[in-house]
Amino acid sequence: MGTRSLVELAFQLGENNSLKAGNLVADVNLSEQVDALDKALSVSGTLAASEVYTLIGKGDIGTIRLLYIEADGDVNVFLGGTDATTAVVTAVGGTYPTGFVGGETLILIIDDVYPQAAPIIIFDVADQNLSDVINRINAAAAFVGLARLVASDFGGELRLTSTLTGLQSHVNVLGGLAYAPLGFSSPTTNVYGLDPTPGTSPILLRRTADPASSQITVLKAYALLSVSTQSVRLSNPSTTAEVRYRIAMAGDLVPASAC
Repeated sequence: MGTRSLVELAFQLGENNSLKAGNLVADVNLSEQVDALDKALSVSGTLAASEVYTLIGKGDIGTIRLLYIEADGDVNVFLGGTDATTAVVTAVGGTYPTGFVGGETLILIIDDVYPQAAPIIIFDVADQNLSDVINRINAAAAFVGLARLVASDFGGELRLTSTLTGLQSHVNVLGGLAYAPLGFSSPTTNVYGLDPTPGTSPILLRRTADPASSQITVLKAYALLSVSTQSVRLSNPSTTAEVRYRIAMAGDLVPASAC
């Protein structure tokens, strides 16, 4: 496990970098917390008005156990939750060389580019190897305007991957003479991605009220937490104003087996 030399915490703990007397956070023994952690990092950014469930990158920290959040406006903090997923279909038992004689087709829906421009792939007699098939599919996908490559080699099998995430992410193998030789067991393989879940009920950080003047900008919403969580997400409750934030976190590195 880490030593303090591996962890550099650059938290701004309230006004003048100090915790005010009587604040319960001052009762936390931060030295013991830091000694037991592997790594720390800081992240800053801006939430647009009404922006929701923004995932904060944590590098190779696996579990966050010490968290500092600062913002120049109100912000909702969600701990845990899941990321949006991408629709993926992987063939099983594809035959290579394919034995194509030319004219075999594979009809796909990728991210609902259908029926206006359904990617209908027409293979050539030269499309014998997996790399040939991948190149043919990606060329067809690019032709109908998909944003990036959709076909790839996954352990010697053909994999089709959506260009989006969440429920808009969609891969559907509709049919064609090539679907069985390529390793698709059904001409109606249909997969959607999933939307993210935000995690626990939000912790609302409110910017400190300033009775003297609304022009003072140094007053911030902030929190220092000792918490075990795999992810942090932020949402901006304001419909009109952006919120700038800065986050410092420390925790345990991702185990080698999970890398």
